[in-house]
Amino acid sequence: MDERTTKREITYLRVSVTDHCNYRCAYCMPGGAPENLPRSEILSYEEIIAVVRAGAEFGITKVRVTGGEPLVRKDVVELVRRIREVDGLGEVCMTTNGSLLARHARPLREAGLDRLNVSMDSLMPDRFRRITGGGELSHVLAGLNAAENAGFGNTKVNVVLMRGVNCDELPQFVHFAAARGLEVRFIEKMPLNQSVEDSAPLFVGLDEIRRRLHNLHALERLEVEPCAPAQLRYRLIGTRGVVGVIAPISKPFCSECNRLRLSADGKLRACLMEDGHVDVKSVIRTSGIEAELLEAFKQAAALKPPCHNGHSSTLMSRIGG
Repeated sequence: MDERTTKREITYLRVSVTDHCNYRCAYCMPGGAPENLPRSEILSYEEIIAVVRAGAEFGITKVRVTGGEPLVRKDVVELVRRIREVDGLGEVCMTTNGSLLARHARPLREAGLDRLNVSMDSLMPDRFRRITGGGELSHVLAGLNAAENAGFGNTKVNVVLMRGVNCDELPQFVHFAAARGLEVRFIEKMPLNQSVEDSAPLFVGLDEIRRRLHNLHALERLEVEPCAPAQLRYRLIGTRGVVGVIAPISKPFCSECNRLRLSADGKLRACLMEDGHVDVKSVIRTSGIEAELLEAFKQAAALKPPCHNGHSSTLMSRIGG
């Protein structure tokens, strides 16, 4: 075990609350929509709260609610409220595809959610529909407006850039960030549940994205926070907009990664791109002893690799991204 992995401080837990999603994005479900897990295999809200409490005891200070699409799970606003009440947490946030955000934004804010990341891979309605398998761009834009009106600040828009699919829209996304005064983050496509060879033709890397950004707008380099996934961040000079690049393939940040992932079916995963995990669902359903859950966090943290191997056989819809 690399010494960096054993001494690393783990403070961030991503919690997948469902493997269901109302989109069918090809990079998330490359083989088509998978069969959803039986309901009995999915953690209940009570079980999720038990894990989060143990995580807070372990040293977790930030929780991100993910899916699948978290807003398709019934009463997820109440779950956010209960997570917010766990002692020791500093930030509770959510990643969503934004399709249902218009009606949930204000209740989420009132429940104590601090911040939102919204996935949006095209600004062209027809293309957006193709990428998502039927999603409506207008619903996501309405969700962003509702989030702003509800008082959410520092909202980030995530864009997985794919060659021949949407990488020609990089200028439009830069303009969108500048006009809306928010942060757009361009993400390298990862070969999840797909061979590296099959994924490679779609790949757009860090160097190309950086070069194109410099050709599009005057940029001011911003300091990157420790453990932040965005390896580059730039302010768009003359605007309130920010653009960033997340480059897990070109520039892995494994040695600084401070997160664990709780899958919807109760696996505490050390890495998005590696399959090592600890089954906390079995701990909860056999003993439910907090000390054993705390030990599960220690075991999962010890599984974090010095660097990922660039490929995972697990579906992102079940990990939570």
